Amino acid sequence: MRKNAENVILIILIAIVAYSLISLFTSSVVVTNQFYAGVAGLTIAAITRIWNQKLSGLILTGLLAIGIVNIISFSHYTFTFSLNLIPFLKINPLILVFFFAEFLINGPSILKLLSDNSENKTDSGEETDYKQTEIEKFYNMYEKLSDKELEAISDKSNGYVEPARIAAGDILIKRNNGL
Repeated sequence: MRKNAENVILIILIAIVAYSLISLFTSSVVVTNQFYAGVAGLTIAAITRIWNQKLSGLILTGLLAIGIVNIISFSHYTFTFSLNLIPFLKINPLILVFFFAEFLINGPSILKLLSDNSENKTDSGEETDYKQTEIEKFYNMYEKLSDKELEAISDKSNGYVEPARIAAGDILIKRNNGL
């Protein structure tokens, strides 16, 4: 249901852009660089949708976010209003509605993306430390084994865990290099 709503938003935006492009070629309509940026961004979001719907949703949400304040536009018409508090800030109400709908769909993904970046770095560091500890444990266990036994362990088809295979391979490399 949510992805269908996202498709509807994308289709409506494409229809608005198509109407503006038809108007551009059939009448004396003048478009701005913001419109061309919107067309390019919408094209990228639509093409990305074929391969990765989540990424396409994030791109579309970002486009709509900057479209709210008319940094980019999807039509040659201007649907804006401004507040008396900030007169230079003109808000596009149609894009604002689309943005809220899109944010309801992709909000959790966006918030996760923004909040998990710092946590992922520490998690991968802890995982690397754990893996290194495991390799050292197997290295100490396997130091006295023969080369034939180490080769059997380092063979992937024998079912040994990865740290065991790495430790056996490291011992074999050290022995072959005379260290």
